[in-house]
Amino acid sequence: SCVNLQQSVLTASQRFLSELGRMNYVTPTSYLTLLTIFRKMLGKKKAALAEDRNRMATGLEKLLSAAQEVEDLQEELTEMQPMLKEAQIETEETMVQIQADKEVAQVTAEQVGKEEEEANVKAKATQEIADDAQRDLDEALPALDAAVTSLKSLNKGDVTEVKAMTNPPAGVRLVMETVCIMQGVKPKKVAGEKPGQKVDDYWSVSGPLLKDPQRFLDSLFNFDKDNIPDKVIAKIEPYIVNENFTPAAIEKVSKACTSICKWVRAMHKFHHVAKNVEPKRQRLAAAKADLDITMKQLADAKGRLKEVNDRISDMEAKFEAMVTKKQQLEDKAEECGLKLQRAEKLIFLLGDEKVRWKESVERFNELIKNVVGDIVVAAGTVAYLGPFTEEYRANLCESWRADLGSLGVPHTQGATLVSTLSDPLEIRDWQIYGLPKDSMSVDNACVVKYSERWPLFIDPQGQANKWIR
Repeated sequence: SCVNLQQSVLTASQRFLSELGRMNYVTPTSYLTLLTIFRKMLGKKKAALAEDRNRMATGLEKLLSAAQEVEDLQEELTEMQPMLKEAQIETEETMVQIQADKEVAQVTAEQVGKEEEEANVKAKATQEIADDAQRDLDEALPALDAAVTSLKSLNKGDVTEVKAMTNPPAGVRLVMETVCIMQGVKPKKVAGEKPGQKVDDYWSVSGPLLKDPQRFLDSLFNFDKDNIPDKVIAKIEPYIVNENFTPAAIEKVSKACTSICKWVRAMHKFHHVAKNVEPKRQRLAAAKADLDITMKQLADAKGRLKEVNDRISDMEAKFEAMVTKKQQLEDKAEECGLKLQRAEKLIFLLGDEKVRWKESVERFNELIKNVVGDIVVAAGTVAYLGPFTEEYRANLCESWRADLGSLGVPHTQGATLVSTLSDPLEIRDWQIYGLPKDSMSVDNACVVKYSERWPLFIDPQGQANKWIR
């Protein structure tokens, strides 16, 4: 194609000489200049077209993505509406449930307070009964403890000593009589001082009791002091008031019997105290039973209160989570709404540009496809057509486009130097600075811009000089 350009210019130069008498020199240098200009123009034009196409394609893609985003946002907002409604309903229901549980908790708390107050009153009364009974017991316990301590000081030898007495003193007889009565050992009837008189003899029956000293002492230690029969106490009563039956009196005749005397007197006193305490013990047992029931009821009520409070805590935590979720959904919906608003505004403002940008992308794609042929015409114009008149230029360009078509080289119909490489804004600036507005002058200005050699202006009217200055 470039060779055909060279040949066509040679032919046109001959016709130009014959018709107008003007000589135009076409040399190998002209052809090399054509190739140089073609290479430079092709690279720059391809890059410029690709940049313009990419810019338009990017804008178009943004518009298309904005439209898709609008659809996605609308769909997302549509999906979120039931979720927001459900979250609102769940939040309200939970709030109602929390309020109901709080009312139940308030009633339960009042009930617990009353039951706790009642329990405290009963506990205080029960403690008073227990303290009163204990005070009575405390009167007998010191004597009982003293008797037990005194018994612990005895040993088998002391008991054996008493057993070995063949004619015991009266004090020893008194002590053994009381022991036999306490142990339930019946006396032996013997003749008294008067004829026909029978008296109780406990000494003769006390021997078996003392036969095993340790067993005897254990029977005293383990005596059931809480269940002494009243008839036994009645039999013991005369001994208690007998002045000869005192630890001090007995101590004069036997150490072992002194301890046993203390024990008998302690049992007697403990019985009377226990008898007085027994009603109090019964009242205490009844009070404790009633207190246990009350405490159980109180524990149940406290358990119910704890259960309600735990449920309230769980519901409040659930409520907080729901409020957070609801707020997140509202924030997301608001964000989606703002994005949707901006995207719709962008689409509305640039909706008309969409068609134009799409057409521009298609046009740039077509220009990129045709850029080789178009640059051939433009480079040929710069390299060869400077000396020719407008008519010659038009004919040569037309013949070049026809040649490109016959060779199957893609090109734009009517492609020229100005249509391929000129910038309308730059041309306007040139015209502002004095360039004539006719197409020939614009062609010449473009040749000057892209020429590889210093151009020679034929400027009888000084227009080119004015434009350059």
